[in-house]
Amino acid sequence: MITSIIIVISIIIFLIIMTMIIVKKSYLEAFNIRIDNVPLVYKLLKEKNKNLKRTKFEYINSENVKLVGYFYFLEEQTKFKGLIINSHGYENNKESQLPKLIEFIKEGYLVFSYDNTGVSDSEGDSVIGLGHSVIDLRDTINTLAKMNEINKLPFVLHGHSWGGFAVCATNNFLLEKKITAIISKAGFNTPREQFLFQAQQIVGRFGKIVVPAIMKIENKRVNINENISGLSGLQRTDAKCLIIHSEDDSIVPFKITDTVYREGLKDKDNIEILTLKNHEHMVDQKIETLKLVGKVHMRIKGKLTKEDEYEYAMLLINGVDYGVLKKEIEFVNKCIAE
Repeated sequence: MITSIIIVISIIIFLIIMTMIIVKKSYLEAFNIRIDNVPLVYKLLKEKNKNLKRTKFEYINSENVKLVGYFYFLEEQTKFKGLIINSHGYENNKESQLPKLIEFIKEGYLVFSYDNTGVSDSEGDSVIGLGHSVIDLRDTINTLAKMNEINKLPFVLHGHSWGGFAVCATNNFLLEKKITAIISKAGFNTPREQFLFQAQQIVGRFGKIVVPAIMKIENKRVNINENISGLSGLQRTDAKCLIIHSEDDSIVPFKITDTVYREGLKDKDNIEILTLKNHEHMVDQKIETLKLVGKVHMRIKGKLTKEDEYEYAMLLINGVDYGVLKKEIEFVNKCIAE
């Protein structure tokens, strides 16, 4: 009897140890890496828009890492309605949203888009963790707020997925500049919830067992309070916010928006939720190009080929859903005018 108990306990301990090893390996494969793929979007957009310009800006974040971004504008522009600060998604970079952001530029906005730690032009050995995007955004806002000419402009935050989380959650921090408006596209609420969703896709109900182990690693790498969430950030801000999410999103579950955000923000009259159908994770991409974008993205993942990068960039440029984008621009214009 005692021998049987010892055997069972030994098996359980062995399984726990093996689970921890697998979890740590999987986590590090996702976050202990640099993401250096460049979509080449600016170069191709420049061919269509000769007056599109950009100015490089380098700065140091609170973790002593040099971040690199660009101010994007039209050559003839001398005055701007406001500043759009773009926070990019995971496995993307500062150029991924440019096909959408150029329409804001044409509307009279100055756009600043940067690479997160460990991405493309920015320094850093790795992207660190799922929650780290909010740190780079916070530091970016506070850096730009210290620039006299920039500080005079209304600040608008724009983020997709990883960046969608950041533009909401950054409002948990004391910022050097009041935020006027926020657009969050397919953003998750907390790293824990997102890890749980992804784990359940792989191991089903056992996802709840492995998430504590994942968060233990995440919390050692990302220097923020685990309880910081997109919801708590939005509850703290008076900025007008547009949350966009598609019901069929397979990357960030729509229930985050439909339950957590809708319920937690029901008393906030500064929050709007735009629900879409059949737009998957890239909410303002044409429906007919979504699968193509996904296939090419999987091909270039982990390696850089010029042919795939060119195809990916052209899909992003030619696949903009201007119907959804028009609603984003109208939202920001209205916020700026008030």
